Amino acid sequence: MDKIEQIVKNIDRYDCIIALASVVATQQLYSEFKSASESSAEEFQPISGLTNYTSTLCYMNSLLQLLACIPEYISILSSLSREPNIGPNSTISTLLSILKRINTKCKPGYYFNASVELERQIKSQVQVEKNFFREQQDCSEFWQQINRLLEKEYIITPKEGFNHASEIINSEMNGSVPFGDGIVNSKKSNTIQYIRWPHSFTTIRKLKCTICKTAKEDRLEEYQMLSLDYSLKRSAIKTDFEISLGEYFAKEKVNVNCESCTQPKLSDSLSSSPESKLCSVHIKEVQLAKLPKYFCFAINSQIWTQWGGLKSHQKWTYPDKVNLGPYMFYPSLSDANYQLEALVVHYGNSGFGHYFTLRKVDGVWYECNDRVVRKVQSQSGLGVRSPFILMYKRID
Repeated sequence: MDKIEQIVKNIDRYDCIIALASVVATQQLYSEFKSASESSAEEFQPISGLTNYTSTLCYMNSLLQLLACIPEYISILSSLSREPNIGPNSTISTLLSILKRINTKCKPGYYFNASVELERQIKSQVQVEKNFFREQQDCSEFWQQINRLLEKEYIITPKEGFNHASEIINSEMNGSVPFGDGIVNSKKSNTIQYIRWPHSFTTIRKLKCTICKTAKEDRLEEYQMLSLDYSLKRSAIKTDFEISLGEYFAKEKVNVNCESCTQPKLSDSLSSSPESKLCSVHIKEVQLAKLPKYFCFAINSQIWTQWGGLKSHQKWTYPDKVNLGPYMFYPSLSDANYQLEALVVHYGNSGFGHYFTLRKVDGVWYECNDRVVRKVQSQSGLGVRSPFILMYKRID
């Protein structure tokens, strides 16, 4: 009987010890959980994700994430939004609010309907084709449409012969105030408004006749994006981007009417058109005349076959840094270095697929895939198979 009582006492003692250990372990786990919860609550997502409620607005989400990583673009919108003729319900103010909200720190997993807000605003300003926002659009073309809409909203007195505000030079500089890479004139009466986007650049085109050696007048052209075609060449030293860039700026032969040429060619005698007798081979050369702070390249992966246009799925390489100095009109500028800042990626075929963006936030690479925002493990924007837009930032 004494042994039985002793065993019972030992069991009670063991149960108490186990129960106490369980309580201690539970408290420790709760303490760790609470600490982890508090720690995670203090961690913020540096940028917001974006909702793709129709599964076709990824092109708009990827573009908004790209624009959000250009502080100068946001600064321009902010300056324009303070103009007397720009109200809070304007496209300028709406886009500015969206980009600022994207760049606001938030809780992990946070996202909002930016594309819905922009779609609603665009519909209130212009007539949109039926099902335009229900079908996937070209991201680079949509960017140009947005800029045109912003320019049209801001311009008061358009200059004849120009279609875009970025091509308009203010003829009256008194009272102008600088911002970004351009100027906005503060006088609102009888003046032409001027917008210089931070990604606008100027090229100079030169033509020279191979027969009479007469050079045509140089032509300046302004762009916001440079389109590069897929090159069939391959190199162990250069990336596909560098090869395509070299091909774009390479000299080429084109047939152009030359008013100075009087020497007929054999082929001319076979034609009855008098204009054709003035046509001769010219050497065409394109160079960069003015560089932007952000240089954007649209990568054209379209290839044409007997079945029509198809997208090439061949891996296309590009560098982290590129020097545009060799392509400048001014030989003294031998170095014009740019570094990869963001890129828009497209997976799929022509006419359908999915867009997402890789961008830097305080030097850290993030993947922005609609509502999902996460760090890029490699901490690099390189290695993507299908880049659609490459944006480089000048670093010197």
